[in-house]
Amino acid sequence: MGLGNGKFDTGHPVGLVGPTRAVGSADLDADGGIDLVFSQRGAANYVAFGPDFDRTEFFGDAEQSVRLELADFDGDHDVDVVFANLGPEGSGIHFNGGMGDFGKAQRLDPAFGPAVDVAAGDLNGDGLIDVALASIAANVIFLNDVDHEFVTTVVFGPANERSYGIDLGDLDRDGDLDIAVANDGGANAIYFNVDGKFERRLLPDDPDARSYGVSIGDLNGDGFPDLVFANSGSMSRVYLNTTAEQAASVLAR
Repeated sequence: MGLGNGKFDTGHPVGLVGPTRAVGSADLDADGGIDLVFSQRGAANYVAFGPDFDRTEFFGDAEQSVRLELADFDGDHDVDVVFANLGPEGSGIHFNGGMGDFGKAQRLDPAFGPAVDVAAGDLNGDGLIDVALASIAANVIFLNDVDHEFVTTVVFGPANERSYGIDLGDLDRDGDLDIAVANDGGANAIYFNVDGKFERRLLPDDPDARSYGVSIGDLNGDGFPDLVFANSGSMSRVYLNTTAEQAASVLAR
């Protein structure tokens, strides 16, 4: 646990022994404390309820879940979860009943191929949270609608991009969310959101990097969102966003 000064006490076992791939944290049962959601590849996903995390509950069927994202997808003011799945079942959203009980689920169309990572945000400006999947096939956005059905899709990028990581942020500071993807064996890319259409721009310097993760955040405190890519077999790389007049471009450091 954190000691409040940037230091931590000794680690404590949490959750269950299994094929765990990712974890997310949020107050899922509205008790004011933080709970944990674990994704599992080849087993049912589950929740460990805080503060002691000794009560665990599985939900859904066994899935090939590798990454997850937490958000309020149905607008009922509690936290739902979407899993990126590698299996033929397709990725899926599990809706929170309000107490960390995920009895209702929405399966996303598996025809777009196995997903490796997932991000959530309002990508078309309608006030609803959408789902963006990074895939080793085609990257795809599932747009939320008033019935929370997620049937309208937007494919972005080439079918062979082999994206292993994804994150969302307003990279050009024009008021909407853009997409960054981490690619294996090809240049990483930004997709600038232009009225709901996504214009691809390849990043320089690492055309053949094996990138498996990307994160967006203001790394140097200048108010502009920057990029960091996690690379396998080479140095990871930070891209600093530039001045306001050039905010649509990025410079490698």
